[in-house]
Amino acid sequence: MGIIVTTNKGEVTIEFDPERFRPAEVPILLCNTSKIRKLGFEIKYSLKDIINDQLNYYLDPTR
Repeated sequence: MGIIVTTNKGEVTIEFDPERFRPAEVPILLCNTSKIRKLGFEIKYSLKDIINDQLNYYLDPTR
């Protein structure tokens, strides 16, 4: 199971390989955003949006 992201070159599945995690690695890190939301912060980009942006940047042959 992974995250499916659509890039300029097609769909890419991002998978996490548990064999590559170090013993002290935190596999999933979540936070409570309720305090910062009370201050008016709003999420603008989803995780998929961020991954899509990064993949398109690294897949762009003109950069």
